[in-house]
Amino acid sequence: MSDNLYLQRRFAESVAAGRRSTEMDSLLAFAYFNYSQPYVFLGQPDSALAVLAKADRLVGEGQLLLVDAVRAASLAAAGRRDEARRQVALVEAAAERGGVPFYAAAIANAGVGNREAGLRWLTRSVDAHEAAPATYGVVCDPMFDVLKSDSRFDELMRRMDIQACPARVK
Repeated sequence: MSDNLYLQRRFAESVAAGRRSTEMDSLLAFAYFNYSQPYVFLGQPDSALAVLAKADRLVGEGQLLLVDAVRAASLAAAGRRDEARRQVALVEAAAERGGVPFYAAAIANAGVGNREAGLRWLTRSVDAHEAAPATYGVVCDPMFDVLKSDSRFDELMRRMDIQACPARVK
Protein backbone atom coordinates (compact mmCIF):
# COMPACT_ATOMS: atom_id res chain seq x y z
CA MET A 1 0.00 0.00 0.00
CA SER A 2 2.73 2.46 1.00
CA ASP A 3 4.61 1.88 -2.26
CA ASN A 4 1.53 2.52 -4.44
CA LEU A 5 0.77 5.72 -2.52
CA TYR A 6 4.39 6.80 -3.02
CA LEU A 7 4.13 6.20 -6.77
CA GLN A 8 0.92 8.26 -6.77
CA ARG A 9 2.89 11.06 -5.05
CA ARG A 10 0.63 10.86 -2.05
CA PHE A 11 3.66 11.11 0.19
CA ALA A 12 2.08 11.84 3.58
CA GLU A 13 -0.40 8.99 3.09
CA SER A 14 2.46 6.72 2.02
CA VAL A 15 4.35 7.45 5.23
CA ALA A 16 1.24 6.77 7.31
CA ALA A 17 0.59 3.48 5.50
CA GLY A 18 4.22 2.45 5.90
CA ARG A 19 4.14 3.26 9.58
CA ARG A 20 0.99 1.13 9.98
CA SER A 21 2.68 -1.76 8.15
CA THR A 22 5.68 -1.68 10.45
CA GLU A 23 3.42 -1.47 13.49
CA MET A 24 1.68 -4.65 12.34
CA ASP A 25 4.98 -6.42 11.57
CA SER A 26 8.03 -4.62 12.96
CA LEU A 27 10.34 -7.23 11.41
CA LEU A 28 9.33 -6.49 7.82
CA ALA A 29 12.46 -4.65 6.69
CA PHE A 30 11.17 -3.83 3.21
CA ALA A 31 8.23 -1.94 4.72
CA TYR A 32 10.73 0.47 6.27
CA PHE A 33 12.34 0.97 2.89
CA ASN A 34 8.95 1.66 1.30
CA TYR A 35 8.08 4.38 3.69
CA SER A 36 11.51 5.99 3.78
CA GLN A 37 11.28 7.29 0.20
CA PRO A 38 8.31 9.65 0.60
CA TYR A 39 10.13 11.48 3.38
CA VAL A 40 12.69 12.65 0.81
CA PHE A 41 9.91 14.32 -1.18
CA LEU A 42 8.25 15.72 1.93
CA GLY A 43 11.47 17.62 2.63
CA GLN A 44 12.24 15.42 5.65
CA PRO A 45 15.44 13.59 4.66
CA ASP A 46 16.50 13.06 8.28
CA SER A 47 13.27 11.13 8.85
CA ALA A 48 14.05 9.03 5.77
CA LEU A 49 17.51 8.28 7.17
CA ALA A 50 16.05 7.30 10.53
CA VAL A 51 13.62 4.89 8.88
CA LEU A 52 16.42 3.40 6.75
CA ALA A 53 18.47 2.87 9.91
CA LYS A 54 15.62 0.74 11.27
CA ALA A 55 15.77 -1.44 8.16
CA ASP A 56 19.54 -1.74 8.60
CA ARG A 57 19.10 -2.89 12.20
CA LEU A 58 16.76 -5.64 11.05
CA VAL A 59 18.82 -7.09 8.23
CA GLY A 60 22.27 -5.57 8.62
CA GLU A 61 23.62 -2.50 6.92
CA GLY A 62 24.10 -3.01 3.20
CA GLN A 63 21.92 -6.12 3.08
CA LEU A 64 18.66 -4.71 1.72
CA LEU A 65 19.28 -4.12 -1.97
CA LEU A 66 17.76 -0.68 -2.44
CA VAL A 67 18.19 0.89 1.00
CA ASP A 68 21.68 2.18 0.27
CA ALA A 69 20.45 3.79 -2.95
CA VAL A 70 17.68 5.67 -1.16
CA ARG A 71 20.14 6.58 1.59
CA ALA A 72 22.23 8.41 -1.05
CA ALA A 73 19.19 10.45 -2.12
CA SER A 74 18.30 11.17 1.51
CA LEU A 75 21.82 12.35 2.30
CA ALA A 76 21.83 14.61 -0.76
CA ALA A 77 18.44 16.05 0.20
CA ALA A 78 19.80 16.71 3.70
CA GLY A 79 22.64 18.73 2.16
CA ARG A 80 25.22 16.09 3.06
CA ARG A 81 26.67 15.97 -0.46
CA ASP A 82 30.03 14.38 0.41
CA GLU A 83 28.33 11.54 2.29
CA ALA A 84 25.85 11.17 -0.57
CA ARG A 85 28.69 10.87 -3.10
CA ARG A 86 30.39 8.23 -0.95
CA GLN A 87 27.12 6.32 -0.69
CA VAL A 88 26.65 6.45 -4.48
CA ALA A 89 30.21 5.14 -4.93
CA LEU A 90 29.46 2.23 -2.56
CA VAL A 91 26.27 1.35 -4.45
CA GLU A 92 28.04 1.56 -7.82
CA ALA A 93 30.88 -0.66 -6.58
CA ALA A 94 28.36 -3.20 -5.28
CA ALA A 95 26.55 -3.13 -8.64
CA GLU A 96 29.83 -3.73 -10.50
CA ARG A 97 30.53 -6.74 -8.24
CA GLY A 98 27.00 -8.07 -8.76
CA GLY A 99 26.06 -7.45 -5.12
CA VAL A 100 23.11 -5.23 -6.01
CA PRO A 101 21.23 -4.76 -9.28
CA PHE A 102 22.30 -2.04 -11.69
CA TYR A 103 18.89 -0.56 -10.91
CA ALA A 104 20.11 0.34 -7.40
CA ALA A 105 22.95 2.40 -8.89
CA ALA A 106 20.41 4.10 -11.17
CA ILE A 107 18.30 5.05 -8.13
CA ALA A 108 21.34 6.29 -6.21
CA ASN A 109 22.49 8.50 -9.05
CA ALA A 110 19.05 9.79 -9.99
CA GLY A 111 18.35 10.43 -6.31
CA VAL A 112 21.35 12.74 -6.01
CA GLY A 113 20.48 14.47 -9.29
CA ASN A 114 23.17 12.88 -11.48
CA ARG A 115 21.22 12.52 -14.72
CA GLU A 116 23.99 11.08 -16.93
CA ALA A 117 25.07 8.41 -14.48
CA GLY A 118 21.45 7.63 -13.62
CA LEU A 119 20.64 7.03 -17.28
CA ARG A 120 23.83 5.01 -17.80
CA TRP A 121 22.99 2.67 -14.90
CA LEU A 122 19.32 2.43 -15.86
CA THR A 123 20.39 1.49 -19.39
CA ARG A 124 22.63 -1.24 -17.97
CA SER A 125 19.70 -2.48 -15.91
CA VAL A 126 17.44 -2.66 -18.96
CA ASP A 127 20.21 -4.22 -21.10
CA ALA A 128 20.75 -6.88 -18.42
CA HIS A 129 17.00 -7.61 -18.42
CA GLU A 130 16.73 -6.89 -14.72
CA ALA A 131 13.14 -7.12 -13.56
CA ALA A 132 13.44 -4.14 -11.21
CA PRO A 133 12.69 -1.25 -13.61
CA ALA A 134 9.34 -2.72 -14.62
CA THR A 135 8.56 -4.27 -11.26
CA TYR A 136 9.22 -1.15 -9.20
CA GLY A 137 7.43 1.29 -11.48
CA VAL A 138 10.41 3.26 -12.74
CA VAL A 139 8.18 5.23 -15.11
CA CYS A 140 6.12 6.48 -12.14
CA ASP A 141 8.83 6.69 -9.47
CA PRO A 142 9.49 10.29 -8.38
CA MET A 143 13.11 9.31 -7.67
CA PHE A 144 13.61 9.16 -11.44
CA ASP A 145 12.03 12.54 -12.21
CA VAL A 146 15.46 14.00 -12.97
CA LEU A 147 15.73 11.53 -15.88
CA LYS A 148 12.23 11.81 -17.30
CA SER A 149 12.78 14.90 -19.44
CA ASP A 150 15.54 13.12 -21.35
CA SER A 151 14.58 11.35 -24.58
CA ARG A 152 16.87 8.45 -23.61
CA PHE A 153 14.57 7.72 -20.66
CA ASP A 154 11.61 7.57 -23.05
CA GLU A 155 13.54 5.19 -25.28
CA LEU A 156 14.28 2.88 -22.33
CA MET A 157 10.59 2.85 -21.42
CA ARG A 158 9.71 1.97 -25.04
CA ARG A 159 12.23 -0.88 -24.97
CA MET A 160 10.46 -2.26 -21.89
CA ASP A 161 7.08 -1.63 -23.56
CA ILE A 162 6.03 0.82 -20.84
CA GLN A 163 4.16 3.85 -22.17
CA ALA A 164 2.88 5.53 -19.02
CA CYS A 165 2.11 5.01 -15.36
CA PRO A 166 -0.50 2.29 -14.94
CA ALA A 167 -3.92 3.57 -13.95
CA ARG A 168 -3.54 2.05 -10.46
CA VAL A 169 -0.73 4.48 -9.62
CA LYS A 170 -1.91 7.64 -11.38
